[in-house]
Amino acid sequence: MDLPDRFRVSTVDSAWSARIEGSAQVVLDGPGGQHRVLRVEMHEAVFDGRYVQARDAQGMVEIRVTARLCRQDGSATADPYTARLTIEGSAPLMGCGQPLQ
Repeated sequence: MDLPDRFRVSTVDSAWSARIEGSAQVVLDGPGGQHRVLRVEMHEAVFDGRYVQARDAQGMVEIRVTARLCRQDGSATADPYTARLTIEGSAPLMGCGQPLQ
């Protein structure tokens, strides 16, 4: 399975979002105006999608994206990817993803 290396993830249950900008950086935005730019340590295609691991001074973030349709909040439209965002020290957050243009 070959997903693009640049994509956006938004979580279903919280205000977190991430932009994976290729193999260089992840931009993470969260509640209360939190904003982090993390250096990508691992960015690879896996059997069912893509796995990204990035780190900054505050810790590690992991993102797993699979090519499975995802609907948020009963929306009539679906994003092409299902995503899981794990921010160090917290439980994984489920979300949806789409390719960056």
